[in-house]
Order: sequence, then C-alpha cells, then structure tokens
Amino acid sequence: MAERARDTPWRQGALLPRDAAEALGLLPENPDPAVVIVVSHDCDLVQPPDIEPMMEIIPGRCIPKPDGNYTYGKNPRRLHLPVKSDAASDWVELDVRQKRTVKKHDLSSYQPDASCHLTADAKSVLQRWLAARYRRAAFPDEFNDRFSRTGLAARLARIMSNTGASIAAIYFDLDNGQEIARTHADDPYELVIVLLYSTRADPDAAAAAAETAKAQIEQAFRKACYDVDLGQWQHIELVDCIVASDQALTVAQAEMLKRWNADYISLRANDAHVILED
Repeated sequence: MAERARDTPWRQGALLPRDAAEALGLLPENPDPAVVIVVSHDCDLVQPPDIEPMMEIIPGRCIPKPDGNYTYGKNPRRLHLPVKSDAASDWVELDVRQKRTVKKHDLSSYQPDASCHLTADAKSVLQRWLAARYRRAAFPDEFNDRFSRTGLAARLARIMSNTGASIAAIYFDLDNGQEIARTHADDPYELVIVLLYSTRADPDAAAAAAETAKAQIEQAFRKACYDVDLGQWQHIELVDCIVASDQALTVAQAEMLKRWNADYISLRANDAHVILED
C-alpha cells in the first residue's frame, strides 16, 4: 500500500500563489485581480499521486462587495466568499463551472499563498456550496410557473441582492410540506418564507437587513398575488415571512423546510422557468 503524502502543504481552501497560477495558465482572462482556490478534500490531497494524481481547483476573481444572492451558497453555480488577505478586496467570486483539475506533480514545488486564506466559516460555506451542486431541492412545475409569471422570482432576487452577507439562508415551506396539486389561480399555493440572518459579524445589522427584506417581500407578494377587489389571494398566498437567527433554527426544522438556492427549477427536465438566472 502506498504511503499517504501527509507532508503535502495543500489543503482544501488553500490559495495558489500567483506565480503558480500563472505558470499553469489558471488565471481568468480579465483585468480583475484573480485567485485560485483548492477545492479537493483534504483526504484526497494527502493521498500520493499514484492513487490521487489530480487535485481540483476553481479560479475566481476579486470583487469589491458581495451580492446577497450569491453569499452562503444560495446559488449552486456562483459563490461570493470572504477571503482574509492583504488585498484591497476581501471578497472573491467563484463559478463552479470553472472548476478544473491540475496534476499534483505540477504543484509539488510550490507552497500555498501565505498572504491570504479562508476562515473556518468561509471554508464551511465553500464545502456546503460544492455539495449543493449535487444535492438541492426542486419545487412543483405549477408553483415555479406561477412564481415566474407573477414576477416574484425576479423581485425576490433583487431584494436578496441588497442584503450582502446578512442573510445566511432562505427557506420555503410550501403547503406545509404536502404535495398538493394546484391548477387554478384562485387555488393558491400556501407559502411560508423563513429568512435566516447571520450572527457571525454584526447580528444587529443583519437582523435589521432581514427585517427590511421581509417588509419588501411581503409588499411584493401582496402587490403581485392579492386581489383587492375579490379580497383573496391568487396564485401564491404568502402565509407568513419569518425572520430568525441562524442560531435559532433547529436541525429538525431545517429538515422540514426546503432551502431556496436562488436557482430552483421545476421537476420537468425541459422546464424553461428558472428562478434566478446567472
């Protein structure tokens, strides 16, 4: 059995130094400052090259501030992630479609960039984002059609874009978890939205941002789906919009809800309605 290469300096979340990224042709072709982050699991990185000859990396670009639709893994394709560094920007944008592999041997003479790194929280977000590429929920066709046609999909995306890193996750409880067939506008889906705000940096500011988003969401749903003349909801009824701390939601509650990844599509393979385009 081959010995494990425990002496390798490479770990998941490590950043390549610029000379290594340039030598391997990994930097994006744009004028923005760029980074390359290792995303292979530590257990694969420590395996010798004859067992695991390749390592996975994702090139990214530095950005001045985050878009709330892409923080905390809300979108399975694009991620805005904080990086501790000496650079002017401490946020980077990663696109999972840019993920590629490089030979471990090609990086054997390089060390990870010591001037910047991911915090433990950022690494955890990165791991969840990578996993979400293959494990995320989908909603019924009819719900997605209504969500798109009413303009609520685009409106929710705009609201979330202004929240930065304040909101850690958005959960939907549709029809109390039951699969109910809805065919008419006057038979609305019953929706509860949970806005989970982050307590990692400034809990008070995050809570305030979540409350602002809640008010905007409630207004958007009422404008799009409440018929004042009839005095009833059409298409989708927003039963409640709840603001909660990321420390308050239990595991059991999270398992009952569907996490909104800002990229939900229906269960139809050829469905054209996407809640949030890149």
